[in-house]
Amino acid sequence: MNKLKITVRIILVIVLFIAFYFIIIFTYNTVYDYSPKTTFRINKHHTTFSFDTLKIISWNIGYGGLGEKSDFFYDGGKMVRPSKTYYDSCLNGIVQQLKKLEHDAHIFLLQEVDFYSKRSYYINQKSLFQRYLSKMLFSDSLINYQVPFVPFPILSPMGKVKAGLVTLANSVPFFHAYIFFENTYTWPKQIFFLDRGMLIHAFKVQPKKWLFIFNVHLSAFDDAHQARKKELSTISQIIEKLAFQGHYVIVGGDWNINPPHFHLSGLKNNNPLFRTEPNTVSFKSFQYYYDTLFPTNRYVNSPYIVGKTPVSTLDYFLVSSNIKVLEIKVIPLHFKYSDHNPVQVTCLLK
Repeated sequence: MNKLKITVRIILVIVLFIAFYFIIIFTYNTVYDYSPKTTFRINKHHTTFSFDTLKIISWNIGYGGLGEKSDFFYDGGKMVRPSKTYYDSCLNGIVQQLKKLEHDAHIFLLQEVDFYSKRSYYINQKSLFQRYLSKMLFSDSLINYQVPFVPFPILSPMGKVKAGLVTLANSVPFFHAYIFFENTYTWPKQIFFLDRGMLIHAFKVQPKKWLFIFNVHLSAFDDAHQARKKELSTISQIIEKLAFQGHYVIVGGDWNINPPHFHLSGLKNNNPLFRTEPNTVSFKSFQYYYDTLFPTNRYVNSPYIVGKTPVSTLDYFLVSSNIKVLEIKVIPLHFKYSDHNPVQVTCLLK
């Protein structure tokens, strides 16, 4: 009987300890919940944007932790973060690729950049890019994921996360806007998930015309259908007004859904395709552009295997009709440093 009482007490203590642990975490995260506000800023020291052809590269860098050898616990894998050695290798590879690409690019649109997170060993990746990318005179960021402590997975929690979008450019914009979407998650889910938004910059190209560049990263996963629907609606309302006023508009980033009429007709490897919810939102004055030869995203439920890992296209551009697109291409890094490949658009303002 005494042994039974001791066992019951031990179990009760464990249960109470776990309950107390989560009560503290939920309370702490609720008190310090990140609640970003939509803001607008004007830069007095802007420069005029001049070029023959405009080249923009969008890349979800996966915080340097989702290279070809990685999987991720939330997508069915086991890994929370890679080893420090492998993380350094991936991050260095990302830096070297950006240095190589900056000689021929005007703007970088980056997603999943970490500023101070346990999963990326508390390295400020934006500062690192600023240090090595000498031609990018301007940088700006939008924090869309800031949680004091993510307790999952329980045995190896993700911990502190601070991450978001970064735009780098070789000219200084006149105008910045940080627009956040309506949060569709309820408590307690909202205190652990991202606060999605858009990072927008306006570059002066003519006396009364501006080039608006949108850096976006829409909601992920199958249960985010309603969130993406509202996000796309918000994007539509803003960009249609800008196009009607005669401005040039480019929206690029990780849409987390396939582009309209998605197909990889000339796929360069034998990997199986996975399809997501299709993007069915059409725009009066805009056209979607994506590469049909190379995928931009892979499954991260296991390390990448050529010919076996499912791939798809989630990264692409939406361009206003007063811009002529000369080329759209994926830069085929074969997911060596991230679970996404970079995408480049080359265009002319009509």
